[in-house]
Amino acid sequence: MGFVSPIIGIICKWLIIGRYREGLYPMWGMYHARWWLVQKIVAICGKGFFDIGKHVKLEGAAIGEWDLIELGDDCNLTKCICRPFAAEGNTSMCLGRITIGSNYSVGVSSIIAPGTTMPPDTCLGFNSSNWEMGDASEEYRDQLPSEKPKSHWVLNLLFTMPLKLIGLFLSAVPWMAGLVGMVTTQGQKVNHKAPLRSSVDWFTQPNRIAYHYLALALGCLFGPLFLFGFVILVKSTLDCIFGKLKANSRSTVDIWRASLIKTLLPEGKLHRMTSLFGQH
Repeated sequence: MGFVSPIIGIICKWLIIGRYREGLYPMWGMYHARWWLVQKIVAICGKGFFDIGKHVKLEGAAIGEWDLIELGDDCNLTKCICRPFAAEGNTSMCLGRITIGSNYSVGVSSIIAPGTTMPPDTCLGFNSSNWEMGDASEEYRDQLPSEKPKSHWVLNLLFTMPLKLIGLFLSAVPWMAGLVGMVTTQGQKVNHKAPLRSSVDWFTQPNRIAYHYLALALGCLFGPLFLFGFVILVKSTLDCIFGKLKANSRSTVDIWRASLIKTLLPEGKLHRMTSLFGQH
């Protein structure tokens, strides 16, 4: 489906709106309605994993209205916004072409506005925009996440994947513990000839519904704690064996260690911890 559904989105895009055209269009007009419908279809179908250009990197970049974007070779857009779409103050929708020269890099959380032409061989920093070209510097290029060295695939296969599976299992232990009562408790006797009806009646008995809610509560409260404790244990063990990581560490093992912690506890799962205790 990861290959078929994006093709369906592409077909719908060409049937509904065709090629995007530059200009100002009234908000909630016919063209805006077609544009909105295409956005929703693409969001459902996904953008796929198709290759774009020559040595072009688009890691986490928010890109839309693809007919109005021209990317040169060796471009690097990482977790930025590059959209030819904008909303004007007079309740109009603006579509403007964006042209990015070759070997151009855009930092994390930066914005490229519609109607912009970016010169080649330039690196825009983090949390910036095309209006701040005076601050562009080559020193930002090596700081892009996509330029960081990758951990060795052998280490990922032998250590990262097993540890990740262990972490997922431990984070699910509180939820599974809450389900024990659902299985062991005695409910009303279910005796139906239809297997589906028997299964539905078994799960919908009041005492089992209560245990289901208990399992969800335990998973929300203690699942992140179990995973966080496991990551702390792994990090402490690696620090005892190899020593603490330093800013200038570039060895294969050090690169793998940094990647391991981020894999075991990505930002989304870390936010589940901060939602319980705050960000302080």
